[in-house]
Amino acid sequence: MKEQLWKWIKRYGVTVWLTVAAIALLVSVSYAAYINLDIAKWVVSTGSGANSVRFSSNYLYAVNSDETSYSTRKITPKTENDTAKFTVEVCNYIYGNPTAVNGKDITYTLTARLVPVGETLPDGITGITVNETQFDASGTWTSENKKMNAKTATTDRYQFSMPESMKNLVSIEIVAEPDEASYSATNQKKLAANIVFKDASLTNNWDGKFIDESEGRQPTEYDGFNYEISGSGKGTVTITWNEALEISHWFDQGMVNDNSCTFEVGGENAPTAYMTQFYIKDREAFETVFQDGEDPWKQLDNLVVVHFTPSNSSAEESTEAAG
Repeated sequence: MKEQLWKWIKRYGVTVWLTVAAIALLVSVSYAAYINLDIAKWVVSTGSGANSVRFSSNYLYAVNSDETSYSTRKITPKTENDTAKFTVEVCNYIYGNPTAVNGKDITYTLTARLVPVGETLPDGITGITVNETQFDASGTWTSENKKMNAKTATTDRYQFSMPESMKNLVSIEIVAEPDEASYSATNQKKLAANIVFKDASLTNNWDGKFIDESEGRQPTEYDGFNYEISGSGKGTVTITWNEALEISHWFDQGMVNDNSCTFEVGGENAPTAYMTQFYIKDREAFETVFQDGEDPWKQLDNLVVVHFTPSNSSAEESTEAAG
């Protein structure tokens, strides 16, 4: 039996080996092609697009390095013993996806500045802290230089606390700015927002928006876009998008059904914002969407619809607050 097997191997062994090698090579090339396709999409950049920015936050937006007027972010802080608290996270990866980590070191400084809702800051700002450290007399708090090492997913957390009575008297301008050497790692972007506070009892909704708008550039000049879903209230969010787009392969594909996906939001310690990416799947169909004479970025927003269905408990809380 052994002699017959050996004769068969000597006669056909080379053929079998070549067949196995060819199959292995085909599988390897196919897998590499898929992986490279996905990587190519993730590193797509149009010069000022945010798709290659692996420097992100749960509350702060990626903005150009020279920008000084920042978008407003409305949040609902948690209240404990008459103290309102919220935490700002700064990450060296695409928010929500630690595997998409920055390949370069980032050193940055976080600065928070109190902005009066009226003409001047109220008395008693000594009660406002970041990581239990007081703002200075001018209403400013600045971190020491913070370094995030390349290829190591890192999240820095800053807990803000203030008396409950103060949250309607001030907003907080927060900027996480890379040093000069690190701007190349963030695609010339910093993170910033003007944080204002809202009462959870008065809000119960989630919506979404593209966050890559750049003055002087058109959506058709991009290959992909960052998209943020944010809000408050417990329930279910359903996202539906135009067939000319496709959602990132990094998004949980188990939740995707054709051109829509559904997931649960809200609840204790749950995030108040989620970020994903959309890429142009059919460029010809994508370009036909835009009509002359209308804001192209608003037309882009119309390609994705976010619908929120509150849970029974969340709806009841909202009804009680309204009553």
